[in-house]
Formats: sequence, structure tokens, C-alpha cells
Amino acid sequence: MPEWERPVCIPRFLPMFRPMFRSSRSCYSPCDNKATLGFMLNSADPHTITSVRLLRKTVTESVRPLVLWLGAGVSAWNEYPTWIELARQLRREFFSSVADFDNRRAVSLIDKDLPAFFQLCKDLDKSTYLKFLTKVLGPKQPSALYTRLIQQIRELPAVLVVTTNADEMLEQSLGPIRVIQKTDLSSAIELCESRTSFIAKLHGTASNAESLVFATEDYAKLVQDQAYLSSLRTIFAISTVLFLGYSVRDQYVLDLLAKHAEEMRLFGPGPHFVATSDATKVVAGVHRIVYRTRRYTDHRAALTLLDCAVQSRRWQVSSAHGALAGTPIPIQGDVKSDSTAYYITDFKPPGTWLAEETAEIKDKDGNVGKVTIGLGFSNDELPTSQSTAMHDFTVGLICFDRVYLQLVSLAALFSVVKEDLFRELIEADVLRFIHTVTVPAVIYRPGDVFGDLRLIRLGGQNAVPISNDGLISTMPVREMLERQVVPAQGKEKEGRELIDKIERCVVPFEEPRSRDIGFDVSDALLMPDIPKLLGISEAISPSQVPLWLMFPYLRLADLVHTGSTCTRLTIQAAKVPFGGSQLISAAFGIPSASEWAERVASYSVSGRFDTNLGAYVLTDPQILRKILRFRSSQEGLNFRREVRTNLMRETGAEFTASVNAGLARNIPSNILQRAHDKLSLLTESSKITPVPAVWTDLLNSDNSTLYWRRKSFRLLQRMRRERKLANDDPCICGSGDKLRLCCLAPLKL
Repeated sequence: MPEWERPVCIPRFLPMFRPMFRSSRSCYSPCDNKATLGFMLNSADPHTITSVRLLRKTVTESVRPLVLWLGAGVSAWNEYPTWIELARQLRREFFSSVADFDNRRAVSLIDKDLPAFFQLCKDLDKSTYLKFLTKVLGPKQPSALYTRLIQQIRELPAVLVVTTNADEMLEQSLGPIRVIQKTDLSSAIELCESRTSFIAKLHGTASNAESLVFATEDYAKLVQDQAYLSSLRTIFAISTVLFLGYSVRDQYVLDLLAKHAEEMRLFGPGPHFVATSDATKVVAGVHRIVYRTRRYTDHRAALTLLDCAVQSRRWQVSSAHGALAGTPIPIQGDVKSDSTAYYITDFKPPGTWLAEETAEIKDKDGNVGKVTIGLGFSNDELPTSQSTAMHDFTVGLICFDRVYLQLVSLAALFSVVKEDLFRELIEADVLRFIHTVTVPAVIYRPGDVFGDLRLIRLGGQNAVPISNDGLISTMPVREMLERQVVPAQGKEKEGRELIDKIERCVVPFEEPRSRDIGFDVSDALLMPDIPKLLGISEAISPSQVPLWLMFPYLRLADLVHTGSTCTRLTIQAAKVPFGGSQLISAAFGIPSASEWAERVASYSVSGRFDTNLGAYVLTDPQILRKILRFRSSQEGLNFRREVRTNLMRETGAEFTASVNAGLARNIPSNILQRAHDKLSLLTESSKITPVPAVWTDLLNSDNSTLYWRRKSFRLLQRMRRERKLANDDPCICGSGDKLRLCCLAPLKL
């Protein structure tokens, strides 16, 4: 796509303010700004795209059992040392405690031949050698990342694991389970064929130090054991192997095995797959799937392959029943470690709102293009037309120390709570407004079939050309506020004072210029559930944005943006639009919570778990003032402390915020009852008839992407009619297949 050279004026979806303010317009200019989420699989690698599709097909067809080969990287997720780290620790141990230790030779061997180094230590002092390995490889408390790994493995229909790791965390975490030592590897073949869960320890186990395989003589015995080699070759021949946590130690043993296997084709017919962060890595007979490490250097993105396998299996099961199932970036976070924050990403109270914005632009050669932003929701895509905005806001006030909104939502909030109460919310230091400088957008030419997903930056009055990037500027917070709100005549001084206070509550947020959000969305699209939820044909490349699917792509991009925002600002919980929780679960592998903050907040106010708290506020906004009083009470402080303790956050996942304020467990009944008693006293809720929330069950696990597909189906049919194409004509995407069998097929319900 061309670089667009002039700013685009796009009307914002802001209501008229109450007497003191009026709304205005804001201006956008597209730029080449790029995001740094850097998560999941690398869709820019062509081998990854084809390998992921093959993995999905292999797991879905379920012809061969799926065996996980877990390497040293998996143990590293639980803070066990890697092979070279273990060698360095052993060298220090021998240097300080073993006489006649040749430190110079040891250092040289660590750089050149790790098995030879371990052999040196073993020959010199076997007792110290075995004692050290037993101690270092002993049991540990599972880390959050390791816990996530175990949860994903348990989602597989059978736990078939082959591992070169000597620690015993797998069997302790997955037990009770059959554990097979390397001397009895042949028994794994029958278990593999019957798909009976097992863990095979190829390099011995920590509780039997003599069985460990680290030294040269250990490897020599291993590759001379014909029964062992034959069993391993058979496992490869009858199954699909997925290498996870692949390391140089695994490469060493595989090289040795390959040398002895020669014409026997160690890897069998497969297909087999390896997760790697190295796009240049080639292992004969193994399909490469590359993941990114830009955001997290601990290689947690490799777990995406387990998510992929689990999702593929789930779709295979649902299809069988004839149904379609619906190292962080260093930045100073705004939220203190002992406080909590709730980010309401899409705040729209009852009323008429513009959910999408499209403007015409021109490039420097005069070519006309269009840019579209916004989530683009229409009533027929939502499971209910009732707004959840004030309900969510009230939940935030009751359960969290601070509530975050987009700065563009300021006018909407002000229109509901009125000026005096709005001032109290500001004075209480409850609110924060995120000034998102960049927003996801789709840029395309009239008549195009595909567009380009990018971030565009807010443009101010003083936008200036920079290089070839077009007009790029960051709109100052003050300018953004003054574009949104203008003091009414006669109240200029009071208006300026309030704007000053609001400005101090604004948190600017912009993604660093390092990569395009389009890559993040493309990576997410490789996950099996995402294309099925959105209705994307296999013929569509992850880097393309089909215009009939423009808004689902923008919504997915918004969720990616939300994840980055929460991570960098250390926000613990985020409320996402309808359908968003499904996409987040599919993209990041986040399980559903067992309890929700909105339910316990509902009980605190009304004594019911399904009350529409927004109905209270819309009937009497002064209730918010009483909730502010509750917040400062001991009962309110204790309640928020319990919410903080029970927040379910997947710290081992890429999306680190609790989705829709999910909790790990229930709030203790005594805390909940005291909060209810205190709020009942303040709000006199017994005089107010509770209004059930019709959407309560939908907030956290809704099926609204079903409605998204219906809308996309209609848009594609309209594009077909405009081009005078029949359903049996070649597909609009250019795949060469019939339209009804290509892009229309996944959208049909």
C-alpha cells in the first residue's frame, strides 16, 4: 500500500456534553507506526504457515497418536538450568571442592564438548558428581509458566510424553501416570498405539543418579543399545512427534541416533514438528514452526503449539458430533504493585453510537484510498442490545482501586454521571484515562478485495512531514481534551480547572516503532480456533485482510492492542467487547475463570449475583457517590483486597490481564456478606427493585462471533453481486476454487 501523505479528519463518536461542555472532532493521520507485542507464531516465515496447517490437519484427522518430545527448554521454564548452565555450575562446584581439578581444561571442554566435560568430572570424583546432579535436579515448586504447560498437556486426549529431561516435575505434576525408564522403552510402543498416557525418560531420572545421561560414556552406551534405538525408531514410525523445548542437548542425541540409524530413517513417515525461535534451523524430516521471542525471551511462545494441538483436537471432536463450536517490555507501569486496575476497553452507555469511521485519503501521487477505524459493531452482531457500560463501570468502582477508560470515552462518562459527581470521581483519584496515540486501522483502495492492517497515529494541528512516512505527529493530551470538551459560555474558568484535573489523570500510551500490528494479528490467525471463529478460508494468507472480514480483523487487532496496553501499564483486568473473550482464549490459550468480579459486585449491592448495576446508576447516578463512600470504608478496602488476591491472571501467558475480571475462586462468604451489609446500608438497596442483567451469562463466555460471521457472509455476498459473480465462479480471493467452496463456505452456519 502507498504511504498516505495528508491527515484524515474523522468524526469521533462523542455525545453532546452536559451544560458545561460540547463535543468536537479529532483528526487522524496514517503512519508507519509499529507495535511490539511480538507474540506467538511467526507468520512471516513461510515454513511456519504450511507446517501449522499440516499440524492442524494431522491432529484433527487423528490418524497417528501425538507424542510430545519435551526438551531442556521445558525444564528451564521451571528454573532448572540448561545443559550449559548445569555444566558451568558443576565446574564451579568442582573448582571449589575437588582437588586436582583441571579448571583450564574444563573451561575448554564446556566451550567445545559438553559430554566430555561431564565425563571429566565423573571420572575425577563420581560421588561429588552424582550428589551435585541429584541436588540440582531435585524437586521445585512449579512456576506459573510450567503450570500453564501442565494445564495444556492435560487438555490433550492422551498424555504421550518422551523427554530427555532428568528432573521429575512432569511425573509429579501429571501423576498418577505410567513412567517408563530408558531401559524399558519398548513398553512405550504398545502404550503409544493404544494411546494410553505415559512419560518415557530417555536420559534417566534424578532419583536414580546412576541412570543419568550426561557424560560421554553415557551417550556411548545409549547409542549402542539396539533395543533402545529400535524402540525409539518405532515410536517415530507410528506417531507424530512434536518437539517442544528443543535444545542443543536434544540435537546431540538426535545426531548420534541418526548416524547409527543411517538408512532406517529415524524419523519415520511422520509428519513431525519442531518449535523453534530460529528461522534458519533445519532438522531433516521435521517440519519447522517458528515462534517469536521479542516480547518474552523465555520462549513461552513455544507453548502456542500445544494450544494449536488442543484447539485442533477440539474442532475434530465437535465436527464428529456434527456441530461447530462456537522478558516484558521495560516500562514504568502506572498501577502500583499493591493496587488493582480495571480497564474497560469499549465504554458506550445507552444511546446511539458510531462504531466505525471511514474517511477518504490520497497518497502523494494523488491516488484515492480509504481508511477505516473502530470496531464496527452493528445491532445484529450483538447477543443483546442492552449496554453494559455503566454496569462495568460500577463493578470497577466496587471491586478495583482504579478504573481505566479510553480518553475518547471521557465525554460518554461525563454525559451519564453529570458534572458534580464527575468532579468527585476525579478528586477521589479513582479514574485514569488512557490516551491511545495509535489505533488499528484498515487502509485500502476503492474496488480492492484486500486491505492493509496498520496502526495509525492521532494527528494534531501541528502535524509535519517526517521522511517518507507521511504526516506523523502525536496529539498532545491537552489538545485531545480541548477537542473533546469545550467549556460552556460563562464557565470558562471552572471548565479549565476541571480540564487541568482531568489532564493529571491521563496516561499516554503509544506502541514503540518496531513492528506492525498486522504481524501480530497474522500470528494469531495461525491458531486453529481463530479462522473458524471468524470464518476465514484456508485460502486466505494470514497477512491479507479480506474487506468482508475487515471488522473482525479490527476487533482482533484491538484485543492484541489491549493485551499490550495492560502488560505495559501493569493493568490486572480488562473488560473486552462481546466475542472478545472467545478470541483471547483462542489466541492466547487462556482458560475460563471460575468466578467473576461482576457477580460478587452484584451481590454486594443487591444480594443477587445477576443484577444489572448499570440500571441502578442510570436511575439514580447519586448511587455512585455512595459507592465512593463504601470504597473508603474498611469493608470496601477488605473487599478490594480479596478481589486482588483472587484475580485469575495467566502470568505464564502472553495476555497477562484477567479477561472480564475473572477470579480464581470465590470471595470468602464473610467478606462478601460484610460488603453487602455495608453497601445495603449506604444505598438503601432494599428500596430498589433489582433489575436482572439479561447478558450476565454472556459477559464471560458468549457466542457472538457467530453473529459476526453472519454479517461477513452478507458483506461477501454483496461484493459478489457487485462483481456479478455466481457462487460457482472462481472465488473473489483469487484462489481459483469455486466461491461457494472457498471463502463462502466457512461463513455459512
